[in-house]
Amino acid sequence: PETRRGAWVARLTRELQQMAAEGEATLDRYAARPDTWGGRIASGDTLLHLIPAVAENPPLALAAFRDLDMEALGNLTFLSGCVRDRALDLAGDAPVVLMAGGNASGKSTFSQQVARQGFPGAVLDAPWVAERDVRRVLGRGHEAWVVFVDRPFEDAFLSMVLRAAEEGRMVAPGEMARTHAEVPPLLLRDLALFRNQPRVSCWHLCNVAPEQGGPTAIGGPLHREGKEALDAIRLRKENRGRAAFERAARGAWRDFRRALASGLHNPYPADLEGEIQRGMG
Repeated sequence: PETRRGAWVARLTRELQQMAAEGEATLDRYAARPDTWGGRIASGDTLLHLIPAVAENPPLALAAFRDLDMEALGNLTFLSGCVRDRALDLAGDAPVVLMAGGNASGKSTFSQQVARQGFPGAVLDAPWVAERDVRRVLGRGHEAWVVFVDRPFEDAFLSMVLRAAEEGRMVAPGEMARTHAEVPPLLLRDLALFRNQPRVSCWHLCNVAPEQGGPTAIGGPLHREGKEALDAIRLRKENRGRAAFERAARGAWRDFRRALASGLHNPYPADLEGEIQRGMG
């Protein structure tokens, strides 16, 4: 296994170096993907799947990322910045949506919905939104619309597990728990700096199942309705710590594996199941 992991690390390192060297061509390939809407949706997950090794075998390639050196990770950071900057260029003078929220909360789904509805600006699809991200958007002449997507953790975890098998993605339980626990307080802290800024807006999108009432949203510019969104994020039901989310992930994964063993669920890829189990610690 170590020799195999080393081969994936070496391959990823070579491919990231080549993609960074071919910067403009890489951006063109990214923009050619239908899920990027011509490059106006900047998504780190989508960029990862542009790497040949990841496209070939997502579970093994993505698992090898934890062993990449700083130079390889630097190339990935460089490419992510290029994808983001091109999206901002393509936005013209229209607003820019900055998605925020824990992994598998529904950010990418909302990004696609926004694009399909003809939104003229760009969408930056990532879990984290910090002060520097908002200032970068404002500095480029855009309004900054922050959308925090809130979803029950157990629903998000099961969605991540199923999507991993269908779309070739990776499930990192610890990282998922971290984003669900840490993104909201950091977002509240940094958006407080723009509390009376009319060019910065915030929405709290509660992404719940139709039988629970369906998605609801509250918010607007931070000098008006956006304050209500900040309060809604602060008082949300999913206000749990990282350890609680990690316990919830272990419980949901245990229930899922029982369903697999009893034949109540379709067969699951063995290599992906093994990676998720190792990630549980």
